[in-house]
Amino acid sequence: MLEIHQLPKRYGGRTVALVAPVVLVVAWGVAWIASHASARAGGHLHTLFQTAALTESVVALLLRRRKPIGALVGILVAYLFFQLDPLLLPPLLLALLNVALQKERRTVLLATAATAAAVVALPLTGRAPVGLVAYLLPRLLGVAAAAALGLWARTRITKERQ
Repeated sequence: MLEIHQLPKRYGGRTVALVAPVVLVVAWGVAWIASHASARAGGHLHTLFQTAALTESVVALLLRRRKPIGALVGILVAYLFFQLDPLLLPPLLLALLNVALQKERRTVLLATAATAAAVVALPLTGRAPVGLVAYLLPRLLGVAAAAALGLWARTRITKERQ
């Protein structure tokens, strides 16, 4: 029986598990940028910043196995700097999930707190809506779910290997 965390060798094993989520992030990002591209004055510059944010998050996600904390910090910085919540929230949650899969509980709690603080801080910049129920609560639940899923999966994998 195949285990969830191990793919058959014919599919590249770890490579597929590493790259497949990044491909989904790229597809989402390209679709989002294309749907929000505008022909108005300065629209090309805005599209350039969106593309730079997507590129940074993709590079960080590709390096997430080697440097999980570095990948999360890089995406957190881009999340706060570019203020593109719909574009950068999926890679942010994926990076947090990866930290929860690889690091000890204390590090995961600190990473989750930092991610939650960034999500809460973004509306304070004035660029995102401030609605608690419609905006903030779903994102904070997503942060908690990513961390919890990573911790749960790590304990399951550890128990199966024993």
